[in-house]
Amino acid sequence: MKTFQPPAQRNPTRLEDYIFSTFTEDWHYLSSLRLHSGQVTEVPFEVLMDNPMDVADGVTRVQTKFGTLFFNLFENLVIKHNSDGSVKLMFYTEIKNPNKPLNFFRELTAQLGGGYHYAPKFAKFDMVEKVTALAKGQYDNEHDEVLHFWRHGDFGFTLNFQLNPLWRLLFSVQYHTEKQIDHSVRNKGTLLSLLKFEIDVILAGEPLRADPKTEQGKTKFTDYFFHLTQPEFGIFEQTEIRLFGQNRMIGPDSDYMVTYFSNYEINTDAVIRLVDKLVGIYGADDYGYRELLVHEIELIDNSESWTGRNWLINQHHSLQDLNNNAEYTIYQVTLTLQSDDKGLNLYVVGFNKLIEYDALMKGDD
Repeated sequence: MKTFQPPAQRNPTRLEDYIFSTFTEDWHYLSSLRLHSGQVTEVPFEVLMDNPMDVADGVTRVQTKFGTLFFNLFENLVIKHNSDGSVKLMFYTEIKNPNKPLNFFRELTAQLGGGYHYAPKFAKFDMVEKVTALAKGQYDNEHDEVLHFWRHGDFGFTLNFQLNPLWRLLFSVQYHTEKQIDHSVRNKGTLLSLLKFEIDVILAGEPLRADPKTEQGKTKFTDYFFHLTQPEFGIFEQTEIRLFGQNRMIGPDSDYMVTYFSNYEINTDAVIRLVDKLVGIYGADDYGYRELLVHEIELIDNSESWTGRNWLINQHHSLQDLNNNAEYTIYQVTLTLQSDDKGLNLYVVGFNKLIEYDALMKGDD
């Protein structure tokens, strides 16, 4: 016997009004949907602890609202609260009619603009044949899953027609709170203590190649590429030294930057250890991030673009406040994963200033 399922109640919030609410300063995740705390269910803490992915990602609280139709499409809502104050609302439903995800996508683009697409990992919603096939349960490979996302201000929006589970349409809205940036002095040394090879020793070797950049007949800088006999951090087997000026030598007034990179498959465990070491010296980065989060580890595992970590260091050896004209940069450390031929790379702008500061710190000991 088929069990009777009552029709879902309709939430009165229109998508247009909901998107508009995210542009206001007093946005609240429940009131934006005309809900209050008594209308959602709190997931017990013990149940939350049974989901290791959520725990690792910093989720501290989960709420649900089932049996209500949001935006005339989604019958289910899960709300996840993160330890950093961010909130993620996940609306989902099962869809076998291709017109519904296509029309909802058009509504989102009308409100949020063109957005972004993860090519080639996902198909696009304007690939109508892919959406239609997926609604029928047909696909060629995992890259036929359809995904698009948008960003504005403190909000990120994602629309995902999924393969696992098949036919699930997921609309996610994530609110990111502004992180408090730590401007305290970094007094635990510098990056130099982590390196196997000294730059002047590398530069004295035979480069793989040298690429000079000239302006008006004079050499502005030259990029020297070297192979390292042992990978730095167990990751980077090559380095690029950009030396400004005419000569291939490092003197008291030399100005140069250094990039470490690898053309081989990335060892995610080694990247995790590297980030931990950098955070151990420099603390939270310019955006308030420290150790890797679960979704970042997935990006690295899949060799996808990753914004990484960045520390812009001022004359006090703290993070530079770009709104303070009394501060100036002495060097910058950036770890990032790009889609170009350098892949994962660690680069230091003002490497000469890093060496000078490191020597000054040791002289004060």
